[in-house]
Amino acid sequence: MLWSFVYNAFAMPVFYLAVRAYSLVNRKAREGIVGRNAAFSTLAHDVKNLEAGPRLWIHASSMGEFEQAKPIIEEIKRRLPDVRIIASFFSPSGFENNRHYEPADIITYIPFDSRKNARWFLDVIRPRAAVFIRYDIWPNHVLECHRRTIPVILVNATLRTSSAGLWPGIRTMYRACYEPMEAIFTVSRRDAGNFRRFPLKNTRVEVAGDTRYDRVLQKAKLASETSLVPASVYEHKTVLVAGSTWPADEDHLFPVMEKLDHNQSDLLFILV
Repeated sequence: MLWSFVYNAFAMPVFYLAVRAYSLVNRKAREGIVGRNAAFSTLAHDVKNLEAGPRLWIHASSMGEFEQAKPIIEEIKRRLPDVRIIASFFSPSGFENNRHYEPADIITYIPFDSRKNARWFLDVIRPRAAVFIRYDIWPNHVLECHRRTIPVILVNATLRTSSAGLWPGIRTMYRACYEPMEAIFTVSRRDAGNFRRFPLKNTRVEVAGDTRYDRVLQKAKLASETSLVPASVYEHKTVLVAGSTWPADEDHLFPVMEKLDHNQSDLLFILV
C-alpha cells in the first residue's frame, strides 16, 4: 500500500528525528525521550511480575485524554477485578501525572510507531484486547494488533466533517486504521455519521457519549465527600467563590470585593 510505504519510510522517521531535535531545546520533549528509555528498560520485568489474569491495553495521548479513560478503567476493575490494566501514553504529561494511578497495574509509554517497535511492544505486554482513547491512533500498533487477532476498540471517538482524515489521499490511511477495529464508540451522532463515510465494512460504529461527563460526575461526588475548607471557616458567612479567573477578570473583581468587604462583615471570598 502506498500510504504504508510513505508513512513508514518517510513520515515516521521524519517525525522521530523532529522530536529528537526538539528535545534539545524543549523540556517536555526531552522528558518524553528520557522517560521512554527508563520505562522500556523495566517494562518486561514489570509485565512478568503481573498477577495472573487477562491483560487489557488502554492507550491515551496525554493527561486530558486519560481522564476520559478513568471511568472506563474503574468500571472494568469493579466488574472484572482480575483484569490487568496496562496504560500507555504518548506525552510525558500523561505519564508523569498518572504514574501512581492505582487502578492501572502498569503505566508506561507507547513506543514511536514503527513496525519493529509495535511488534516488540505487543510481544512484551501481550494484551487480550486494546482500547484507544479519542484520537491518538498509531497505524503500526493497530495493524499489528489486527495481525495477532487482538480486538481493538476506539472510544470517545470524534471526527469533524472538516477533518483531514476525510480528505482524498489521506482518507485511505485513516480507513486502513479504522477498518481493523472491532468497534468505534463515538461522542455524537454527527461523529458516527462521519466515521460511516469511509465506509467501514466490518467495524461496528455506535454512539456511546462522552466519558468526560462521567469523570466530572465522579469528581463532583468526591468533592461533596471531601471538605477542603473547615465548616468553622465559612459558618454564618456569605461565601463568594471565584474560580479559574484571569487577570483581566480580577482587575474588575478585586475592587468590588474590597468595597463589599468594607460594607458587609459576614462576607468570605475564596479565590481558586
